[in-house]
Amino acid sequence: PKSWVEDSWFLHPGYTYTLIHFSSDDPPLDLLKAEALAGWWKVDFLGKTEFYKVTEKGTAKTSNRRPKKASENIYPVESSAYWFMDKAGKVTFIWRATGHVVVWTPKVGGGGYAGEMDGTAVMTVTRLF
Repeated sequence: PKSWVEDSWFLHPGYTYTLIHFSSDDPPLDLLKAEALAGWWKVDFLGKTEFYKVTEKGTAKTSNRRPKKASENIYPVESSAYWFMDKAGKVTFIWRATGHVVVWTPKVGGGGYAGEMDGTAVMTVTRLF
């Protein structure tokens, strides 16, 4: 018998797709670490500066315009991402438009993150607010 649920889907030309696999043994998000991550960050890489607005709910957006205060909304939005955190606090951003994978690893002794894009350690990550 035919199902009433339409479950066929297609990849369309002109769009980019990122497929992310989740396993049943993936750790749940640590809410305290997520709240500590939330805020504005300055990211310098390859001679370019971007500003990330990270939420505690697992999303991030980037802009080339420096924010003036913590409560400022991001504008204009250059790109958006989803982020995931492992038990050690390593944060992985999956940027939707480009497919770039950005990883922030906590610095030993605290004090922020060391960053890399697509496996190359090229980022300086600094909290703004």
